Amino acid sequence: MASRRPQGRALTLDAKDIKSGKPRAFPLGVLPELAQVVRAQREATSRLEHAQRRVIPWVFHRWSEHLVSLRSGWRTAVRKAGLLGLTPHDLRRSAARNLIRAGVPEHVAMKLRGWSTRSMLSRYNITAARDLEEAVSRTI
Repeated sequence: MASRRPQGRALTLDAKDIKSGKPRAFPLGVLPELAQVVRAQREATSRLEHAQRRVIPWVFHRWSEHLVSLRSGWRTAVRKAGLLGLTPHDLRRSAARNLIRAGVPEHVAMKLRGWSTRSMLSRYNITAARDLEEAVSRTI
């Protein structure tokens, strides 16, 4: 799991932890509930660092150890949420679709998601039947 430390109003992702090798920042300040979750986790991590007298470089970890895989945690979460079959890629598709449908410019959506090519946006911004219906209704 990438090093994630909230820096002011943004969550920063170090270049070494990103597939593209380019650092990213996600503006948490506009999502107070999410910012609070990250802040609370960072505070819990800080308390654990103090208790163990060592630095824990991750906000999200498993008992102060690096998360190697999220697979089992993901399966547990989707089962508890009653969303069996949901995959992380489903969330990528939802994010792309929601950003574009909200009127966010494509280049901004790409930057938020860390995509450097238009083809990546196209891969995740899947056109659904509802999109086609909405397009036709706009022409009437």
